[in-house]
Amino acid sequence: MKLKLTLLALMIFSISFAQNNFRNNTWGASKTSVISKEKSKKISDENNILTFESKLTDLNCKVMYYFTHSNKLKRAKYLISPEYLNMNLYIKDYKMFQDMLTQKYGTPKEKNIVTINKVQTSENEWSAHLLAGNIRFETIWKTEETTIFLTLSTRDGKTFFQIDYLSTEVFKLDEKERIERSIKDL
Repeated sequence: MKLKLTLLALMIFSISFAQNNFRNNTWGASKTSVISKEKSKKISDENNILTFESKLTDLNCKVMYYFTHSNKLKRAKYLISPEYLNMNLYIKDYKMFQDMLTQKYGTPKEKNIVTINKVQTSENEWSAHLLAGNIRFETIWKTEETTIFLTLSTRDGKTFFQIDYLSTEVFKLDEKERIERSIKDL
């Protein structure tokens, strides 16, 4: 009897402290569940992607939720594209987000600064390379259930941040389902 009560207490404890993976949602949640929990204004629901308008550290952003073919939340991200004239402000904000995510998720697993032409650059040259679309900043954290990517880059003349959250398990499940669907089509 004592063992049963202990097991029941452990189950209740683990359920009550279930980790939210992204904005009060857990991986594998349905679109309906995500919509009911998201407080921001929905602006799109297309191709298994829900998009909302929101703010992150006073910056306007899009919050995007990606679902598997079977309606399970597998990925989510913030897309932040302020319009700074000074490219150093993007780098400053990148470092701010990097610090905040490090406080939340611990030491990053990887930090990469990559130029398209593979040329080494000094920090003094970063803003010029960012303006030209020649550099990409990326920091990666891993938790038990999630891989988090922070990126800063310029594409088609638009500079933006992404904070991408990918479910380890649901992403694998989605890949397996996609392959199974493809095999049926052969």
